[in-house]
Amino acid sequence: MKQANFHMLRESRMPAVLTENGFIDNATDASKLKDSTFISRIARGHALGIARAFGLTRKSGGGGTTLYKVQIGAFSQKSNADALAAEAKLKGFDAIVILDNGLYKVQIGAFSEKSNAEALAEKARAAGFNVYIVVE
Repeated sequence: MKQANFHMLRESRMPAVLTENGFIDNATDASKLKDSTFISRIARGHALGIARAFGLTRKSGGGGTTLYKVQIGAFSQKSNADALAAEAKLKGFDAIVILDNGLYKVQIGAFSEKSNAEALAEKARAAGFNVYIVVE
């Protein structure tokens, strides 16, 4: 770990960490920084690093948490995903576009409870969207 006298770290009134995860002016890095899988790996690395720095250990039990994501589209072209997300927002849904495995996916919710995902999926169907619940 390196330490430096950077203004944003020095002037912060709370503990701070500055990480370097890529360069947006490098085409390869910029592409990776748009990939949700890559971003998740970065986030996991940050969390594990902080846990190790503070001597934290994982609690036993519980296991992994299943996540039910409500998806209304997947496209190879971002413009198509953006158009569907805009339509969903006009109809009152909180839509986001995520790049995952080369596809731009439009999601309108993610839940730990399947019944909540199913309720949102039903509302989206009633609004005219094709809906898929993705389980992760």
